Amino acid sequence: MRYPILTAAAILSSVLLTAPLAGQETATFIRVSEAQVLKMVKHKIAPEYPALARQVRLTGEVRVEAVFGPAGVAEAVQIVSGNSLLANSAVSAVKKWKLETAAVDGKPVRYVATLTFTFRL
Repeated sequence: MRYPILTAAAILSSVLLTAPLAGQETATFIRVSEAQVLKMVKHKIAPEYPALARQVRLTGEVRVEAVFGPAGVAEAVQIVSGNSLLANSAVSAVKKWKLETAAVDGKPVRYVATLTFTFRL
């Protein structure tokens, strides 16, 4: 399988993190910007506006942090800020995204990004 090579600018603007995962000694995580992640999206699902939030005319911004694995799918998504009713919808949507895989030195890596969703009526 061929992995897209991250550009030098993407690597330099990213933070390289190393953390242990179950069954592995270490795994490489690269922090990427929201713009970089959006360029890597192959399949994107928009969050649904929750019916209750629509009924009470709840609007706002939600931020989530997502860890995407070597296969390009979200392995973990955590709410950073925002109303929990809206945030749960954003988390559900990101879990359905499919991104291109990324590689550093020919090895697939996990990447972490903070994503922002704006809910407006």
